[in-house]
Amino acid sequence: NNIKLYPNPSNSRINLSNIKSKTLISIYNIEGELVSSEIIYQDQSINISNLNNGIYIVKVGNKEFKLVKEWKR
Repeated sequence: NNIKLYPNPSNSRINLSNIKSKTLISIYNIEGELVSSEIIYQDQSINISNLNNGIYIVKVGNKEFKLVKEWKR
């Protein structure tokens, strides 16, 4: 699967593309604590505005992405 996560870094929303079926999205902080999770059914955006600035790991099915959450400029 060729899943894409963008934009990265981001400050309010991330987009996921090439999602074709029910998929669990989990976001972990740098300490490995789960901070957000949801199930999506197709390509869509996810609100990350409630997360603190920093580095996160986004797990999409069996794929992992490093995400940088930035403040608004």
